[in-house]
Amino acid sequence: MAFCSFLLLFKKTDPVYWPTPQVLRRLVLLIASLVIYAWLFEWLGFPLATILLTISVALLFNATLLSAVISGIFLGISL
Repeated sequence: MAFCSFLLLFKKTDPVYWPTPQVLRRLVLLIASLVIYAWLFEWLGFPLATILLTISVALLFNATLLSAVISGIFLGISL
């Protein structure tokens, strides 16, 4: 491990590429949906909160509304 640390000290640094504004927007929306999921979990219960979270995450990843709803219902019930 010390040898690998030594190699990392002298390795040429890679350039840093920051995410595009669209990716940052999706990340913020994902974090917001997870916070809302944690907040609604106690009141709605696990199945319904999970259905809503799965639908919102699927839509963030450009799923169609029908496939997002089907996968949300499937995951909410099966988990």
